[in-house]
Amino acid sequence: MIHEKRTGRTIVITVYLYWLVLLLWQNFGNYQSSATIVGKVVLLVLLIIVFLMNNVKIFATHFFVWSLFAIFMMFNFLLIDIKITGASLVYYVFPVVFSFLTLVCQNKAAICKKDYLIFLKLFIATVVCMAMYSVFFQTSYFVNLFGLKEAYGNELTSFLISSHEYGMYLVFAITAILICYQNTHRLLHKIIYLAMLGLFVLNLLATFSRTSMLACAVIIIVFTFVSSNNKIKKWMILTMIVFGVACILLPPIRTFVYNVLLKGSDDAGRFDMWNVAIEQIKDAPIVTKLFGQGYLRTETYFQSNFQHNTVHNMFLQNFLIGGLIGTIFEICVIIGAIKNAIACLGYNRNQAVVFIALAFSVIAFMTTNTASIMQSPVDSYMLTVFAIIIPKYVCNSICRNEYEIAKGSSED
Repeated sequence: MIHEKRTGRTIVITVYLYWLVLLLWQNFGNYQSSATIVGKVVLLVLLIIVFLMNNVKIFATHFFVWSLFAIFMMFNFLLIDIKITGASLVYYVFPVVFSFLTLVCQNKAAICKKDYLIFLKLFIATVVCMAMYSVFFQTSYFVNLFGLKEAYGNELTSFLISSHEYGMYLVFAITAILICYQNTHRLLHKIIYLAMLGLFVLNLLATFSRTSMLACAVIIIVFTFVSSNNKIKKWMILTMIVFGVACILLPPIRTFVYNVLLKGSDDAGRFDMWNVAIEQIKDAPIVTKLFGQGYLRTETYFQSNFQHNTVHNMFLQNFLIGGLIGTIFEICVIIGAIKNAIACLGYNRNQAVVFIALAFSVIAFMTTNTASIMQSPVDSYMLTVFAIIIPKYVCNSICRNEYEIAKGSSED
């Protein structure tokens, strides 16, 4: 039992530090250099060492399914992609290694409440730094927020590369705040959490990231209708009703929400890319429909024709790259996350509902954005860790009645 507790603490610290190093490297280092590939390999090796040193338990069924996935990825890498580059190597190798570590070697790992709250607080602290950077060094974005008539060119990014990436971190930080708020009885802590919640919501609005706002709405809606916390449900339903009525009755609010926050009917070229991707899938031969056309061919085509190396819909993107078989593996991971959360409903309904909501938020993020589960980019990595991997380990702990055992498992 003690060893398993150490394993949970080690996992949350390791996956957080891995993300933090990638985050700092991307935004303050030369992320486009060839050293990036070397750096990712070094980080991945460290991740391998930590995961293999901590209470490894490999089950035959999990290993068999993972083996099929690994064979499929290596087949695509060696036979379908006509050219091997550093980017394609990372694209194919990282998901194989990362899924082996997290879903095979540590499939039964457990993270108790105390360790989960440590992870959430570390994440919140990092996003607070992003938000405070925005407040001090990008003040004009907030001053002009409600007076804008055009969102494009005014998206808040903090010190990150993309407003969509920043928006995703803010959505997860808001979720983390709500979890921590529910797990403290200290008035001062509640006030601090509410202040940070307001800061994050304001930053999220200023990103004008429709994908992030959609994901946040998905989390709120799922939580509202599945949660057993009637007090929270009433407040959320009341808030949605008030907001809806305000949009209907007050033209300035309706205009701001539709034309600025939601950027009107401008899809930023997404529908054109989606239509092309769908046509390519429909016109492809059966073998390509099953196995895909590879990473490089997909990236090169969309980079040449749309100046984007992704389709901005990662389900379509991954279908083009890995075909039906690759997409099935991907969907199974998401379904597995939902299944794990559902299994916890009878043990800890509120926490299970949050995990169900996070799993559905993954679908929202992947439908209109470039982040994808089990991939190596920093935003994809955190999408996987925050919404899939850590919840899985927490669910393991809940279902084994180990979640509340550790002393000091709440903030009080």
